[in-house]
Amino acid sequence: VWFPAACSTGMIFRPTSIAHAHTHTDKSQWHFCMHKLGGNFVKLSQSVKLEESLSSNEFVTQWMTVLSADEARPECGAVLIARVKDHSVTQALVDIELDAIAQAARDELKQALSDKAPTDEQIVQALNKVLFEKVGIEGDRLDYYNPMNSYIHQVLKRKRGNPITISVIYMAVAWRLGLELTGVNSPRHFLVQIRTKGREGSLSGAVYQYIDPFNGGKLLSLEEALDKFSMDIPDDDSSPEQLRRSLLSPAPALKIYSRMLRNLVIANTLKGLEDDAVLFSEALEALEIAAQNVASEELSQ
Repeated sequence: VWFPAACSTGMIFRPTSIAHAHTHTDKSQWHFCMHKLGGNFVKLSQSVKLEESLSSNEFVTQWMTVLSADEARPECGAVLIARVKDHSVTQALVDIELDAIAQAARDELKQALSDKAPTDEQIVQALNKVLFEKVGIEGDRLDYYNPMNSYIHQVLKRKRGNPITISVIYMAVAWRLGLELTGVNSPRHFLVQIRTKGREGSLSGAVYQYIDPFNGGKLLSLEEALDKFSMDIPDDDSSPEQLRRSLLSPAPALKIYSRMLRNLVIANTLKGLEDDAVLFSEALEALEIAAQNVASEELSQ
């Protein structure tokens, strides 16, 4: 496995190296963070490094393991992100909580349907009832930029989070219930996509629906989802399908993790926690190095 020399000496964050990769992170906030941290970034990055057990090659290797897994499970990357700040977080502990939520949803389905196989819509209804009504997870509107809203274990503990972390939890529980959902890299607000098959089980004529976990699992049609981002719709004659591909594009695991880390850079900067902002910018660079390594390995096979 190839690792750049920077990994062995400690990664130094370079604003220009990731500023272009912000995708749908709010540009004004990102530029604010770069400006706020830029003046003394070298000084900060010399004094703030990833915790020893998550630094250098080891952290890159852990990211490579997550990115190259046969079955993408976004909660695995979310745990690794949380461990940048809190080493007590483990995948096993998070899995126990997610498994318990999934079991509660199964019990809900069994009570409602007996032994009948549930439809995708019924699974979503049961998941919404358990996750948002019984467990009580909700979007944090009062302290939106609290970094705690980005840590999966803290969202499960505090029952409050931001759109992307609640969505990761939502997708993780749905996967345990046999329903594969896709993250949606929409502007400013992360959604989840459910794609129902067309006639006779084919993907031809498939219907797209969107779930907003931050708002209690609200179901949105394609038109409603596009309307949510109306200010981002270009002033042209783009068809709904073109707009869907532009504004509601699927978010693979790498994009989810990148967006979560950028959120943490922004959140910590806005809260005046510059050391932590640098910490997560270095974690983002480690992720980018890991992604390059995985891509190189795949090309060489």
